[in-house]
Amino acid sequence: MSDNRHPTDLLRNALRLHREGNVKQAAKSCRQIIALDSRHIGALELLTRCLVQGNELPGAIDTLDSLIRANPQEPKYFTKQAELYLQLQQPARAIDAYQRLLAVHPAIPLLHY
Repeated sequence: MSDNRHPTDLLRNALRLHREGNVKQAAKSCRQIIALDSRHIGALELLTRCLVQGNELPGAIDTLDSLIRANPQEPKYFTKQAELYLQLQQPARAIDAYQRLLAVHPAIPLLHY
């Protein structure tokens, strides 16, 4: 019998809840995983999606900060964060997110234009 508090089981449950449209409960499951493992990429990514879907953009931005700390080599976290800042009418912060991306990934050509 598997432990319901194991991150894999919790993530499986969170994904199911998300698929069923129960975004708030999916986010709650993700937070349980993050309480056990603050760098759990799958839980952080799903929590970001849940927060965006719930229009909780500041929370999504904070979660993206955690993703960037956990995996700074993933460019999509920086670009998603910049997009969210633009949605919040914060272009200076969006530019900062893109500049941080370029500091880590200077070879990304489209961001130089």
